[in-house]
Amino acid sequence: MENKDSDIVPRVRKLLTSVDIADDKIIFGNTVAAAVKLKFSILWGFLPFSKDTVCKNGATTNPDGSEEVILSDEQLNEFEREHRKALTEGVEIKKPFCHSLEEMSPKDLFALGNQVNRISTRTAKGRCACPDCHGTKKVNCSSCSGYGVILCPSCQGKEGGCQRCNKTGFIDCPSCHKQKKVACKKCKTTGIVTIERRVGLLAKSYPDLSFEFDRAESCFDIPNVKIQRDCYDDILGEVEFHLVGAEFTENSAFRLDFTGHTVVHYVSFCIAGHDTTYNYMVCGENFRPMSIPPLLDDIYAPMKARLNQIAVKETGALKIDNKISLFNQLSQDRFFHALLKSYESNFDAVTRKLKLETASNSAYITKRFSLKSKLESIVAVRKDEVADIMANNLISSTRFLMSHDFAKEMAMAVIEFIHCLKYRSRRVAKVWDFVTLGAWFVTLLLMFFAINPATMIICVVAGIITCVVNSLIGTKILKLYETIKYTRTLMNISRFIDFNYEIMRALVLLAGIVIIEFVVLNLK
Repeated sequence: MENKDSDIVPRVRKLLTSVDIADDKIIFGNTVAAAVKLKFSILWGFLPFSKDTVCKNGATTNPDGSEEVILSDEQLNEFEREHRKALTEGVEIKKPFCHSLEEMSPKDLFALGNQVNRISTRTAKGRCACPDCHGTKKVNCSSCSGYGVILCPSCQGKEGGCQRCNKTGFIDCPSCHKQKKVACKKCKTTGIVTIERRVGLLAKSYPDLSFEFDRAESCFDIPNVKIQRDCYDDILGEVEFHLVGAEFTENSAFRLDFTGHTVVHYVSFCIAGHDTTYNYMVCGENFRPMSIPPLLDDIYAPMKARLNQIAVKETGALKIDNKISLFNQLSQDRFFHALLKSYESNFDAVTRKLKLETASNSAYITKRFSLKSKLESIVAVRKDEVADIMANNLISSTRFLMSHDFAKEMAMAVIEFIHCLKYRSRRVAKVWDFVTLGAWFVTLLLMFFAINPATMIICVVAGIITCVVNSLIGTKILKLYETIKYTRTLMNISRFIDFNYEIMRALVLLAGIVIIEFVVLNLK
């Protein structure tokens, strides 16, 4: 049924204008309302877990002064096996936890499911080999994951390399100084630690929220869309639910079922310039969203394509104008301006985190690839972590009107674009080498066969002109530097822009010409 008095249209309009979609570009269809029954079910599964915590103080006495029992490594493993088996098979251990679940509201149940729930934990202490160094007293350097070298920060290991890495693509690790190993901090180079092992059950939830129409004919007016997980919390707090079932399943999981009745309001709309029709649905008196269309995926698709094009394919000297133009476009968009502004802090935070989590890098050590491939894989995991943070920020700032997959792809495209700002192809260095040698050779010929003050002046002027022409890329990089500085996004710009390279090469070329003139003049 058509509902012309519904408030859904102004609410959708307000939502779209909040993400900078012009009001005059939004075209709405008819609004429809229908009564529905919401069904919320949540399944709780129980998995045994064990966790070791290193005891820092090394105390072996209980609070009451009695001597604490310290097990050996074998005794700890036996303790874990016995209790894992008992916890897995014992349904009576799970019943107290499940009984309290029946007294909670669906909203509280959903919130509890997003937390880490450990039940029936048992603990024991023991002495064993350090879990980090395995008794060797040394661990792989977290900066290079035990390779002794890292990818060159200037060229990121690109083909051809740069002057900093001597065109190899990687440099000596500044943390371990190519030693590959560093002292283990967890055991303080003793190889043995006292740990507290906790064994228990991990309760995980699997929620599901769906609806069915009270009247079958309503399905022709409103599409039966899947309710988005991001909308669960608001809907569960808006609609009144009643418990209709609670039972243990055959695999000892616990299931709760709730139902509630409400009215949904639906409207379809499209945006001028895009062929897609979007569906928007809300429920309850406060119009809680049930499904938010990822319409920004279509709007930002051209920008993503341009990011990938410029970051991956356009690496030539004369393509910097395109990078400048794209950087301006990104900084003028308020969502991506925020991403650029937080990029450095996010990247540094992830790097610090990965340095503390040596185990996260150990997976890459066993790969049978070349050294460069291994180093690239370590860089890739850092990029992936940063992309996750940036994607979550992007989804939140765009009011969930962008899908997670697209936001992750956009974040990764931005990261690759930033990392490629400094990159120059091997052809640029070759051009510099040929021009420099050619200018020196011509100067040498002129000085030997036509030495006079006019020739000297001509050589110097020609050298200056040559330097200016070949430094065209340098002036463009300076322009890119000024653009980034003006946007107030990246603070430590020198990490991303190597704008001194062409200027230094020009000075070397010019100095060579002057030295040739001086030497030849003295010889004659």
